[in-house]
Amino acid sequence: MPADWKNPRWLEAAIEEAKKGKAEGGTVQCTLKIEVKSSCLPQVFSLQTRVYIGIPIGSVLVDLEAGHGRGRIVASGHNMRVQTGDPTAHAEVVCVRNAGRRRDWHKLVLVSTLRFVNTADPVDPE
Repeated sequence: MPADWKNPRWLEAAIEEAKKGKAEGGTVQCTLKIEVKSSCLPQVFSLQTRVYIGIPIGSVLVDLEAGHGRGRIVASGHNMRVQTGDPTAHAEVVCVRNAGRRRDWHKLVLVSTLRFVNTADPVDPE
């Protein structure tokens, strides 16, 4: 019987991978300043806030049937977009790249610290 994909140790490994990305400088804090000037307005509106570029996300690719049914992590990765300047270097993509050439993709499960949101869901404006 294969391991359970909901096993907390897979998510714990993904969290550790995300921590590596943060330690490498994958999250950068910047100051964003916006000024709005208009001849119709008596004053300049200014807004300054701190924003974060890069999010510490980690992913692991798990073979649930390996390790005598206990499962085994075959690859891991974290966001590398800030570190490398590569806009495609999301944690999941890096993890799959790190897995290399395989023929058993159908047996593998990707576990990520990112919570997926279905953007096709209608948004209630109210």
